[in-house]
Amino acid sequence: MEAKRKLRFTTLRVSEIAYDLGFVDASHFVAFFKKHTECTPLVYRTTCEQNADIS
Repeated sequence: MEAKRKLRFTTLRVSEIAYDLGFVDASHFVAFFKKHTECTPLVYRTTCEQNADIS
């Protein structure tokens, strides 16, 4: 949920968000995010957020 908020309401890069959330490698964050949301962080930021429930 925090990753979704940061993607939606900040201009931080995906790698910065990954580091903020405790991931050592941005690719691990991308895989984790995709597993739980069915889209990558960048796709979420541009497309999925319009249809996603942030709560």
